[in-house]
Amino acid sequence: MRKFMFLALILVLAAVVISRLSNQNKRVLGDEVVNTKSPSLVVNKTLLPYQEGALTAHWAEVEPDNVILLPNFDERLAASELLTKNDCELLINGGFYSKQNEPIGLFVHEKNKLSPYVSNQLFDGILSVNDFGVARILRNNEEDARFALQSGPILKENGVCQSISLVRDEPARRSVAAVSADNKLIFVIFYNPDSVFLGPWLSDLPEVLKSFEEAADIALADAVNLDGGAASAFYTQGVGVSEISPIGSFFCAK
Repeated sequence: MRKFMFLALILVLAAVVISRLSNQNKRVLGDEVVNTKSPSLVVNKTLLPYQEGALTAHWAEVEPDNVILLPNFDERLAASELLTKNDCELLINGGFYSKQNEPIGLFVHEKNKLSPYVSNQLFDGILSVNDFGVARILRNNEEDARFALQSGPILKENGVCQSISLVRDEPARRSVAAVSADNKLIFVIFYNPDSVFLGPWLSDLPEVLKSFEEAADIALADAVNLDGGAASAFYTQGVGVSEISPIGSFFCAK
């Protein structure tokens, strides 16, 4: 009996040690870094000064080959459902869509063109990844793209932050896609930490992006604005920033 009790005690102690070791590197939301289920994908949290307050930025750097663009125009599922259904390590909303639940501008999903390019002064950028895993943000149509999304405005081009002038503008949560000099895709969501659905003015976003690069110690070659406000979302296994309106499309990093 004593031998059995001693063996049981050893097993309990072993389980405690294993549990502590497995949780040693995990962090919770609110830390500087939140680890997802994959150690290869780290989601960062950065605080930025903005006007009289601050902005929260959740962001991650991923390989273009590991990213797919998927439509949600017909299903209109919640971002949290899409994350699980598609086994995404990271999910962020895509571009803008119309009242008829159709993409505004070019939309190419795995070489299938669901919507053609349209000339639009606001949606002046195309984020694409080709068969060679090269990510680009251009102003013209990318013919050989595995996926392509028209959105805008372009926030940074060839290393230079752009100036944005708008007739109508308002503070709102912002989602951004960017390409680094070493061909990584960076996805960022900016919002007011006191009110998750508020954020910077769109006209301020290029300067916010510059502040973000300095705080995060990262250099972006090109960047483009994605859909924002109520139809924006950012999800990983450790961070959930939910939408109010359905997101029309989304990027899924595997």
